[in-house]
Amino acid sequence: MNVKELARRLPDDVIAGYAASAAWRDSCLDGSEWIRRAAEPQAVSLASSRLSHCGSHALALIVSRYGPMPLEADAFAEAAAAAGLLSKAEARLGLEELRTSGIVFTVRKTWGDRLHFLPVDAFLAWTGQLAPFTPEPLAREAA
Repeated sequence: MNVKELARRLPDDVIAGYAASAAWRDSCLDGSEWIRRAAEPQAVSLASSRLSHCGSHALALIVSRYGPMPLEADAFAEAAAAAGLLSKAEARLGLEELRTSGIVFTVRKTWGDRLHFLPVDAFLAWTGQLAPFTPEPLAREAA
């Protein structure tokens, strides 16, 4: 699912809350602008600089380990602690910051479990921000 598909399913006040969050505050004036910019590399770059220590480390782990695949909060907290990035409590705080900023989204399974995920289009933008890659041509000698 991408950001625009998610936005069609969310109430306007939730989208406005994302736009007003600390991560997006100066780059998004309203909810419709957040929808457009949530997967835009320049806006993501600015939002990245505004995340807390817990939020930025949690996001880095999500991008590198889970990508756009769903994750459970408990397993995520365990993975963060095992990697030595964050304590379990810090991982939960970081995940909550990402959720309330409209970076990570949550769905509930029929039996009540919650899964968190990064939208596919936003994943591409966040990957470019957190793990930039600049391809270079091979030298003639190597070809």
